[in-house]
Amino acid sequence: MAPKSQVFEYMLSPQSWPDLLRQHIQVEMQVVPQELRSGNIYKMTMSRFGLAQPVELKILNYIKNTSVTYKQTHGLFSKWIHTQNFEDVEGSETLVTDIVEYQLPLGLIGHLLDDLLVRQDMKNILEDRLNLVASHFS
Repeated sequence: MAPKSQVFEYMLSPQSWPDLLRQHIQVEMQVVPQELRSGNIYKMTMSRFGLAQPVELKILNYIKNTSVTYKQTHGLFSKWIHTQNFEDVEGSETLVTDIVEYQLPLGLIGHLLDDLLVRQDMKNILEDRLNLVASHFS
């Protein structure tokens, strides 16, 4: 892939988000702060299957070139906290680890939807995003 600083910068640039999610979700950025730092709020519209949803993310923790944690403060999920960790590995490559804590609305129905559809779909979205990052740097 590429050195950690390059992968971090590319993946966390809001200009890259629409491209990195394009296989599954259309993203239209609305509010994009000048720089990435804790406390910043990002607003966007995310569309899938013809349904648009306003989404707001707040950066909870930011360590340059190492990790970022953001929380959905408005959107589809009842809870969404996503941490991305970036580690150097041999040969100027980068290991990216996604940790997602989420909860769907709708109580028992939400749990059932998660088991049947959402969990695997989310895994596919995150894997496809990482494959796009790898192809960007190859």
